[in-house]
Amino acid sequence: HFEFYTTHIHGKMDALGLVRAAVIANRPVETEGGEVLLCSINMETGVKEVDHRFPGTLKTTFHSKASSKSYDLMAVVTCVKYAALTFPEYVAKTRAEKVNMVSTIDKKELMAYLRGDIEESVQVYDQATAALAQKRKAAAAAGEHSSRPLDSMLALFELVLKEERERSSGSGKVTLLTQTSTLTVPLHQAMKKALPDIPIIVVPAGGSDLLSLLNVKDFLEEGHFVTAAQKKSEGLRKPTSVMIQVKESDQTYTFKLVDSVLRFSDRDWKCVVGVIVSGHTWQFKDWQWQFPLEVFKRGKNKRICDGQGTDLCVYVTVCGIHIYSHGTALNQDIKKWDVKILMIHPHKRHLDKVAASEFWRHMFAHLRLRMNS
Repeated sequence: HFEFYTTHIHGKMDALGLVRAAVIANRPVETEGGEVLLCSINMETGVKEVDHRFPGTLKTTFHSKASSKSYDLMAVVTCVKYAALTFPEYVAKTRAEKVNMVSTIDKKELMAYLRGDIEESVQVYDQATAALAQKRKAAAAAGEHSSRPLDSMLALFELVLKEERERSSGSGKVTLLTQTSTLTVPLHQAMKKALPDIPIIVVPAGGSDLLSLLNVKDFLEEGHFVTAAQKKSEGLRKPTSVMIQVKESDQTYTFKLVDSVLRFSDRDWKCVVGVIVSGHTWQFKDWQWQFPLEVFKRGKNKRICDGQGTDLCVYVTVCGIHIYSHGTALNQDIKKWDVKILMIHPHKRHLDKVAASEFWRHMFAHLRLRMNS
């Protein structure tokens, strides 16, 4: 998967960078007793957890355009909290709560940066390192070699994903993402041996579902989400199945996507490796396994766990992944099932690729464990 990234200033985690990651990922940012709390929702329990806690007076790397003074963290998160208000309404709120105000000029720049609408801002810098940054910029302009930076948007989401994996690991629960497997043969060879035909992923069949056979190919192959309604307006008719290809570790894998299992043979069932979960139990009405106990049933594989013959390594029968859109309610039943939850943003299509990459990372993690079963 991608290389992990965290923002630091003189060895300390950059609070502004963490707030930006939280805003983009729609994670809770709260205040309590003069402190700023960055939270997340535990998908297993539905409980809100505090990941980071900072003093509200902490100076951030976002500076005023007029005075070059640094805004404190409480001013930044209050700006986020009341971003939808008119400026006079926002000013009234800051006075009532006795927090510093972000000027009207700076407010627009700050919110564009925090929401991910812009990749960089000239108002975000650390004064102690600004001179060094300017020197490096001049050196690059002179033709000196500079390393290619990581894509900042991907890096922010990777920070979020990394924290989720660390929380899963710390809870003591074994997941696909906290395990490693050692295949005795390459994955593509193991799949050919274990599966009688092309691996199958089942997608939702409902007309109102986010992903269907009409638009799933664009999303999983290209990392680009197009609504099913748009596909229909272009004259596309829903096929009975879709073939897609994806690269993993220099190998190209082919998957067959279907939205009905009604006429599945035993051979077909042996090829089912994944399902895009709609959130409705009727999606599994015609499945040969009892839902959800057997569909997402966990098995143990003593041969591959940590390469030491332990029984800590688990896998599920089928890799379940639920994808929902930012701004819509997450089905509470989803949290009870052993599925991966991903989110896309309706107004930030450039982030679709992040969700698609996470989909395949999780799918191939499942396949590596299953092929050793």
